[in-house]
Amino acid sequence: MDATTREARDAARLLAAPVDRSAVRAYRRHVLAVDPASGASPARVLTSLAAIVFSCVAGLFTVAVAVFLLFLAIAAVLGALDGLSATAAWFAPVAAGLVVLLTWVVCRALIQILRRDVRLRAPWVRRTRLARFAAASGLSYVPEVREPPAIGLLLAAGRRRRVTDLVGSDEGLGFEMGNYEFAGATGQGRFRRFGFMRVGLPRRMPHMLLLSRANRDGFRRSTLPWRLPTDQVLSLEGDFDRYFTLHCPSRYEADALYLLTPDLMALLIDRAAEFDVEVVDDHLLLAARGPFRMTDPRTYALASALLSTVGVSTAKRTVRYRDGRADRRDRIGDRGRRLRFGVPLVARLVGPVVLLLLLVRAVLVVIGLGS
Repeated sequence: MDATTREARDAARLLAAPVDRSAVRAYRRHVLAVDPASGASPARVLTSLAAIVFSCVAGLFTVAVAVFLLFLAIAAVLGALDGLSATAAWFAPVAAGLVVLLTWVVCRALIQILRRDVRLRAPWVRRTRLARFAAASGLSYVPEVREPPAIGLLLAAGRRRRVTDLVGSDEGLGFEMGNYEFAGATGQGRFRRFGFMRVGLPRRMPHMLLLSRANRDGFRRSTLPWRLPTDQVLSLEGDFDRYFTLHCPSRYEADALYLLTPDLMALLIDRAAEFDVEVVDDHLLLAARGPFRMTDPRTYALASALLSTVGVSTAKRTVRYRDGRADRRDRIGDRGRRLRFGVPLVARLVGPVVLLLLLVRAVLVVIGLGS
């Protein structure tokens, strides 16, 4: 076993090694001294206390209602209640089950808010482990970046954006990996979180987006909050279209074929079929469907495999690239700099529907039927 492999294994052991309480407190004090906003704000504390109180009250109410309905059903079956048939009494357990299910859903959402907004000990233990691992591996670690710089489409979605557990290195072209979170994107009201990797490229490239067919929701739609026009879709040879949908700017089809050689397409299918892949400016982005488990050594093994295959091959193809439409070698023409995109169908229908309702109301008022 060589020294590099031994050092990598020793660093990986730090992800599972116990963390002393004093080390957690010391790291927490260090982070809060550098960035006081990383702690729990008064608003977050009040929100979390309200969530705890509501969860306790909802739990007690649920238990009381469920027990009452259950005893009601038992009494009706035994004939102790006049006027209530045994058949009708079976509705009580069903109602109790629905009450329990509804309350469980509400409490689960509140617990997620609690975990996200209050800096309990568990996140700080994870952060201390990652900081220790990064230091031993020669990497940088940042616990949280609020409103990070927008990159392309994958790392620009939504509002209340933040990156957590950002691990990276400036060596060579540089790379970063972590979890990206956002909420309230156009057409999406839900909170989303997914793991990502960013690899630096030696040259700026036209904007290209490869949407994984495996990285879709239950309706076979991309999990991105934008709707990309179909005239920017380029079909490639072989089975590649079974795994990815390629979007590239119009009149840049040849440039996409220059980058996506058969060898690189084979690597993408073999190594990154479950990732959305984006090439934008001098960045290569890979986005998973769900969040990375940043304290799992297998996450870094996967990252290393992607870097050494997809990352290296993509960087090699971009070294000699030049956009003949641009006036300088290090620039991309205006048409190829960014993909065009629109909002989802639901969002596009909101305006016309509201306008139609206002028009109907105006007509009713005119004919005397409205208020």
